[in-house]
Amino acid sequence: GVHIAEFSGAAVGAGAGDEVKDHDEPIAGGRALGYVLAVFSGVATGVYMVPFLYWQKAHPDVHPWGYIHAHSSGAYFMSTLIYLVYSTAAKLKKRKVPHSGIRPAFISGMMWSAGFGFNLLALKILGYSTGYTLGAIMPVMLTSGLSYAWFGEITDAMSVRYFFLALLLQMLGVICVALGSVASS
Repeated sequence: GVHIAEFSGAAVGAGAGDEVKDHDEPIAGGRALGYVLAVFSGVATGVYMVPFLYWQKAHPDVHPWGYIHAHSSGAYFMSTLIYLVYSTAAKLKKRKVPHSGIRPAFISGMMWSAGFGFNLLALKILGYSTGYTLGAIMPVMLTSGLSYAWFGEITDAMSVRYFFLALLLQMLGVICVALGSVASS
C-alpha cells in the first residue's frame, strides 16, 4: 500500500517494498514550533480579509465576486506549484506519488472557492463583524463542537481544557471584532 500520513517526508508516497519508519519519538523543539505555528495561524487568520476590505473600499461599486479570481487563482497557482515540486522530487527519489490523494484536494479547493465567494458577498451585505463571524468563525466553532460532542475526537482531560480555552479565546476575538466595528462606525 501507499503510506501518506507521515509528515517527515520519509514515508510520503512510499511504495509497498520501501522501508517505512515510525516516528514515535518527539521531534526536538516540536512543541515550541507547534505553539509558534498555532500563534502564526491565528494571526494570519485574523488578518486574512484585510486585503479584501482595502479592495472593497477602493472599488465600492464592483460586486464582491470580482475579487475571487485574484484571490483564488493565487491559491490555485501555489497549490499546483507545491504539488509539481513535490511530485518531481518524489519521482527523482523513485517514490510513488499518491495522485488519488490529490484529486479530492483540488475538488475541495473548488468548493472552498465557492464558499469564499459567498463569504465575500456576506461581508458586503452584512458588514465585517457579522459577515466574518457567520462566514468564517461560526463554521470553525460548529465543526470543532461536532468533533468534540458528536465524534468524540477530543477525549483526554488536558485536550478538553485546551479545546474550551480555544473556544473562549475565539469568542473573545469575535467580541473584539464587534466592538471594533461599533467604535469605527
